[in-house]
Amino acid sequence: LVRPLAALTQTALRIAGLESSFSVVVVISTSPVDPLDVPDADRLAPIIDSGAAVHVIALRPAGAGVDSGPDLYRIVTDQTRGQFIPIFSSLSFGIALERLADALSMEIMIDYLVPAGSEPRSPRVGIRVPGARVRGLGVSR
Repeated sequence: LVRPLAALTQTALRIAGLESSFSVVVVISTSPVDPLDVPDADRLAPIIDSGAAVHVIALRPAGAGVDSGPDLYRIVTDQTRGQFIPIFSSLSFGIALERLADALSMEIMIDYLVPAGSEPRSPRVGIRVPGARVRGLGVSR
């Protein structure tokens, strides 16, 4: 039996091994993970270091509210620039997956290098794709 966070960590290690510029991981969750219940505090480091955006579709009890207690999946999505999508019925998994796929299909990620000796100011990058969402991840090393 593989615990969900361990599976996410293994996936992140494989992504890091591929040296992919951009990656996305989608997690389907039926219960929250309490950050205090995680046996190894270093499990988050490989996930964040992989550079993958982690999106979580989370089935939670109806009426639980958006901030209904600690959830490690919410922390992971915040730190990886992913989305935490709470749903309140198992029938909503398909709809949430379709909406996430639609959002990701119009997302463009740009990796840019700052030339040596350039002046330190904010770069401007333009994309001329109607409806596209541009996500700047920062400066490559």
